[in-house]
Amino acid sequence: MSTEELLRRCLRGEEAAIQQLFERYKDYVFRVTWLMLGDQQDAEDATQETFEAVFRALHGYRGDAAFESWLHQIALNRCRSKLRRKQLVRIPWLKVVEEPADHTLGAQPEALALAHEERREILGAVRALPVRLRE
Repeated sequence: MSTEELLRRCLRGEEAAIQQLFERYKDYVFRVTWLMLGDQQDAEDATQETFEAVFRALHGYRGDAAFESWLHQIALNRCRSKLRRKQLVRIPWLKVVEEPADHTLGAQPEALALAHEERREILGAVRALPVRLRE
């Protein structure tokens, strides 16, 4: 079933369509929220809040943009709200970059030192970006 048809059925209040829309997009929304928040519980909460907002505002979706774009924007707005409430900005993938995976067994010390220096430079460059560009 197309997304447009699914949305029409959701607007009519069909429970099966609402469930299907959620199932179709829940993993996508979770990935967006996890990348923004870096915490599984926060991402799960933001995912739930995103879908609550979507279903409350669905009657206002005009179709000017793709549904996925509209959904993505709502998810980002939920994340921004959570981050403002916490008064901090987390960038989860920076943690991954900061912590090398298992120190690549057998790697030469010189190669490890170069990799560490490269990670440090990348982190510095990313942290220098305005928050809006880190998204």
